Amino acid sequence: MLNSDNKRWNFFLFAIPFLIMYTMFFLVPMVMGFWYAFTDWDGMATDYSFVMLDNFIRCFRDERFLHSFAFTFEYSAIYTVAVNLISLLLAVCLVRDNRRNRFLRSVFFAPNVLNLATIGFMWQFILGTLNIGLYRKTGWKIFEISWLNDKNIVLYTVVLVRIWVSAGYNMIIYIAGIQGIDNSIREAAVMDGAYGMGMFRYITLPLIMPAITSGVFLSLINSLKIFPLLMTLTQGGPGYYSESVSLNIYREAFETYRFGYASAKAILFTVVILIITGIQLFFFKKKEDEAV
Repeated sequence: MLNSDNKRWNFFLFAIPFLIMYTMFFLVPMVMGFWYAFTDWDGMATDYSFVMLDNFIRCFRDERFLHSFAFTFEYSAIYTVAVNLISLLLAVCLVRDNRRNRFLRSVFFAPNVLNLATIGFMWQFILGTLNIGLYRKTGWKIFEISWLNDKNIVLYTVVLVRIWVSAGYNMIIYIAGIQGIDNSIREAAVMDGAYGMGMFRYITLPLIMPAITSGVFLSLINSLKIFPLLMTLTQGGPGYYSESVSLNIYREAFETYRFGYASAKAILFTVVILIITGIQLFFFKKKEDEAV
């Protein structure tokens, strides 16, 4: 079937399976979602009405949806900053290649092999059932804290669990960045009197900016992939204080059966993500150019 004299045709043949899957499971649902965002479709009926921009206007009046936006971006901001600072600290502490550090790296990386749904169930047991049992046994005040049912701390509980999962992955990225620095640069810096924090601030940090860009970008992406964790850890509670945008959209579509309205929410969320991603890439690209 393959014609060795026509490379373009060969590449096209190899790409056909991917193009079919990409069209069926990405392009077609995306176009359909955009179409239904302008309708009142309930997900099952064959007939529906066009409501034009009513769904989008309604989004800005939906207090629950706006709260889910606020929760998502507050969580994303805290998580992205905290996980990268912790990961960078771990990388600096464990960058030397010895038996102890290799063991500790594997320990910190281990949570990444579990899926978020499993982690959610596991931490729900630890912070719920186990926490109550330990308080009854010990009477310690720390076990009296309702980590999952207090609206004032549930955000930070979710952030801590997500950091526990992701810190090891980002740590590996930063270790690779630090180990990639040429030793001759460090030696020249030492000869110029740089050491300790001065070495880190003026030599190491600027030279690992590409790794920091990757770490922050991946953290931002991971912060938005929180649906399975919230679904199993808090179910959006208490009330809807820990409800993310993705969880809000899911409930709008599959619990209240307002698929048209849910599609409008998804489009707005996508636009906001694209804007934030563009700003982030521009900012860190500028920092990388300055470092060079």
